[in-house]
Amino acid sequence: MTRLANALSARGIGHGDRVAVLGYNSIELVESWLAALRLGAIAVPVNFRMVADEIAYVLADSGAAAVLADIALAPTVEEACAKLRRWTPSSRSAAIWTTSSPPRTVLSPRSQSRRGARVHHVHVGHDGLSQGAVLTHRNLYLHAFSSIATLGNRDDDDCWMAVAPLFHTAGVSGMLPMFLNGGAVIPPSVRPRRDRRHDRR
Repeated sequence: MTRLANALSARGIGHGDRVAVLGYNSIELVESWLAALRLGAIAVPVNFRMVADEIAYVLADSGAAAVLADIALAPTVEEACAKLRRWTPSSRSAAIWTTSSPPRTVLSPRSQSRRGARVHHVHVGHDGLSQGAVLTHRNLYLHAFSSIATLGNRDDDDCWMAVAPLFHTAGVSGMLPMFLNGGAVIPPSVRPRRDRRHDRR
């Protein structure tokens, strides 16, 4: 996680920047999400079912300064970034795209504000276009404490299987109590089959 945060920092990503995270449920997706938070950046989980035009819209609307993507989704992300012009691949092997910015230094955890934005969730909008909802650090940990109190997740023997998509609030909410208690998060390695009818939208 820290190595990935440093890789983002070396590419000019830092506190307050939005980092889009696009991938199937996996350990790497969780690490990408946490690496953004480690920097004090704002994670923008993106639906892996989106086509290039939809991803391009989310990147532009959220103001994302970087994209971390599953290598299997790299062609779609590359097509989306090409539509925005200012984006360039930073690493073919890591599937990172960034805008041009000078390098920054990774911030220490204590420099983060509990009321600062941490996650920019993308939801279906009433006008047909995706809308963003920004959650703070405080929003996230209070929700996690509420889940712990309700579900009784209280020690490091707890285990949560991440079957809900981690780009969705439901998936993220399931992880948080485990992070606080030292429990385990197990994301099954699944590659959903894309619907060709969906790709023609």
